[in-house]
Amino acid sequence: MAQVINWCCIIGLSEMQVEKIGGDELREIKSEFERLAKKYNKKVNPQITYTIVQKRISNRFFLKQNSQFFSPFPGTYISSRCGVTSEMLTEFYLVPSAAHPNQGTATPTRFTVLQNNAFESLFSEQAAEKKLASFSFQLCFMYFNWPGSIRIPAPLQYAAKLSKLCTEFATGLVHRNLQGKNWLYFL
Repeated sequence: MAQVINWCCIIGLSEMQVEKIGGDELREIKSEFERLAKKYNKKVNPQITYTIVQKRISNRFFLKQNSQFFSPFPGTYISSRCGVTSEMLTEFYLVPSAAHPNQGTATPTRFTVLQNNAFESLFSEQAAEKKLASFSFQLCFMYFNWPGSIRIPAPLQYAAKLSKLCTEFATGLVHRNLQGKNWLYFL
């Protein structure tokens, strides 16, 4: 069975806008799979996990030891069951990297899960969220242009970098050898 895990980075939207835009994108993904199934006469019913990632948030979390407060450690996972997340949506926070010394607290990243079938087909609902958080945290170390972890999963950072490069350098028409072909070209 096919499994599709998708992260989408949306900046500057409210909770309701996140649900609306994410829901629209999720419907488009499902309809594209249905279109492909009809085109090739195959039954395609992938298990989809669709997560919206927001790294520009104002929330901060602290670790209290004795009477002192510290920045949370990398890998800290704040569950939807802790009472600090939305009751309307399934979401969790993840602290992917440590705070820089003398520069404040570590900044968490918000993950809003609109659908989690890929993990829920393998684990219980509670374990599925933890597995998604763990997988997302591991992917924060997979960006090869940085020696440590970054704040979002590497596929999102690669997509952002590719998008930026295309808008900066891919001007003009496509080379005539690439026109009319169904090839991917980036630069």
